Amino acid sequence: MAEKSDTVPVYFALVQVKFNNIENIAENIAIIQDRFRKKDFADYYKNSTASFVFQMQPSEIMPTPTQEDSYHFFDMKRENGFILQKNALTLQTTTYENRESFFSQLIEGLSIIHEILTLNYIDRIGLRHLNAVFPNQKGSFSDDIKSGVLGLSDDDSLSSDPRLSLSYSEGLIEFGTEKAVIRVISQQNIKKITIPQEISTDIMPLKNEVAKHEDKFAIVDIDSFREVRVGFNIEEVRNTLYTLRDAVSGASKFVYKRHNI
Repeated sequence: MAEKSDTVPVYFALVQVKFNNIENIAENIAIIQDRFRKKDFADYYKNSTASFVFQMQPSEIMPTPTQEDSYHFFDMKRENGFILQKNALTLQTTTYENRESFFSQLIEGLSIIHEILTLNYIDRIGLRHLNAVFPNQKGSFSDDIKSGVLGLSDDDSLSSDPRLSLSYSEGLIEFGTEKAVIRVISQQNIKKITIPQEISTDIMPLKNEVAKHEDKFAIVDIDSFREVRVGFNIEEVRNTLYTLRDAVSGASKFVYKRHNI
């Protein structure tokens, strides 16, 4: 799978490294924020999420309120951004170009966090790509996507009422210690392409050539990851990222007709 394609562009990508819990982020956030600012991630804000943990007592269930903070560092155009949580650093982008620059950016951010907070081990590394696929002139995705992953959505007999407006398929591919979850979502009559709700951030605008497409489209969401606890080593993280990118390419062969997409 090529790094960039005009026919099925990567309109959103993220990479996440999960590590041991760090409880003193708040005490160090001024230093962290200044380091990211000097790397042109000057748009900073803090987000707090409240939740309840239910604990069993002898005679009742007692809800205990908790608060989880996350720290967000974005560039001026809000096209690239880091999210720091107590056990993870995530890099998101709406302008993905190639693996080298994307991974280098993550390694640079992770190195800042390690230098200031001292990370001990890694639990999980994940890489997720969202591709937008547009139909041909006949309204079909058959030029690019294998029909088996589209379900009912590519059946021309359903072009009139009653009309299928959404189709979803999912599969799991295993590559040794790496795994990849493939989700293919095809939609019609939707106002705009969006980012999945669980990773959505409203402050990151999508590129115009993707966001303006309002008729029919498919989203190919490939989420590759490795869940193995290992001691923190920045070069090991870098090597794992390239292995996960190969897993994305391998998984894409189950979806696309042309392997060079």
